[in-house]
Amino acid sequence: MKTFRNHTLRSLFTGLLMAALLWMPGTADASVNGAKVRAAQMFQTLAGQYSLNVRPAYTYGLLKRGQSIVIRTTLHAGNNYILAAGGCEDAYDVDIAVFDGNGNLVANDSDLQPVAVARVTPIYTGTFFVKITMANSTYNGAHYVLQYAWY
Repeated sequence: MKTFRNHTLRSLFTGLLMAALLWMPGTADASVNGAKVRAAQMFQTLAGQYSLNVRPAYTYGLLKRGQSIVIRTTLHAGNNYILAAGGCEDAYDVDIAVFDGNGNLVANDSDLQPVAVARVTPIYTGTFFVKITMANSTYNGAHYVLQYAWY
């Protein structure tokens, strides 16, 4: 059941993001703005289905093919988090890994999709690190957006 649920959630994320990315304008700035809007729409859709509390802020930027970024965040004990890293139309494969404050891997998604989804339920409130990798993209790289929600 857990594998089916994770696959279904990932498929929903991927489907929504891919539909949105195909619609987005082609300029670099539009890719960032479009990815932000699409991430918000993706979580708005899921919020109604899963009673999610969507974080209103985004983290976004541009990564070259093969490049990673590590983002520091605070997660709270007992909350169930869904973290989604999605790429713009130039992203072919985005990966996500979540580490606790001691550097232990607590969740990851490294499949060959332009959207990566990780689920985390921390046992303590504290600092966590989210690593986003642009595993494959166009030669010049691609924009990413990190968004998360909890329930």
